[in-house]
Amino acid sequence: MIIDFHFHLVEPLETIKSIMAKYSIEKIVGIPLPNNLEFGMCGKSDEYRFNVLKRLLNTSTEIGIKYKDDNIIFAELASATERNSPFAVVGNIIKFIPVIDHFRYNLYYFDLISAISSKPQNIVMIHTGWGSKVDRLGMVIKEFPEKTFVLAHMKEDDDEYNEDRKFMLDKFPNVYVEMSYLSSPKRLAQYVQMGFEDRILFGSDFRTMADEPTLQWMIDAVNVAQISQEQKEKILYKNAKKLLN
Repeated sequence: MIIDFHFHLVEPLETIKSIMAKYSIEKIVGIPLPNNLEFGMCGKSDEYRFNVLKRLLNTSTEIGIKYKDDNIIFAELASATERNSPFAVVGNIIKFIPVIDHFRYNLYYFDLISAISSKPQNIVMIHTGWGSKVDRLGMVIKEFPEKTFVLAHMKEDDDEYNEDRKFMLDKFPNVYVEMSYLSSPKRLAQYVQMGFEDRILFGSDFRTMADEPTLQWMIDAVNVAQISQEQKEKILYKNAKKLLN
């Protein structure tokens, strides 16, 4: 069985359920994303990014209601800087996406601390990659030893991201990594060999049916990695099951 910790709610619920059945996915962490949204942020203006953020926030409640299901664990999308936007019904997971949330603003990470302080969720997902660096999150994570942080994506703009991610895992026992955009099965095995097997979560970043080959690749990457069967089961299922419980 699999728990997919990063699955966007775009396709109709019936389609999502069929994908879950096809790939033996028991549960997904469902992240709101409006349909027909051009989401690539590279090279986009700040104004474009902020408009995307506002659209995401404004449709979060609608999406949360539309996809209500026992096997979809809804992740509330939030902003460090846009505090007056409506939110979905509160669950236990909240997600921030710095690259569309004024993260070039000098005080952004202080605002992020304030935003997390004001929310009740125990699991905080934070997007990394595409310019949103890992190292700056240390000042945020250290403020909340009682919460669990999930670094979304194993995307590496350069090897600095990889080194910073390893540093965060080593320094903070309340940090997990979600593995979408993994560079190779070898990278996954390296993290396991460094002792982080209990804090790696399977994630596909699935959005539409065009991403089905990527979902298959992510599953295959775990299965062909040079790690034990027990370690594969932890990454695909057991780590997320324990965290969600």
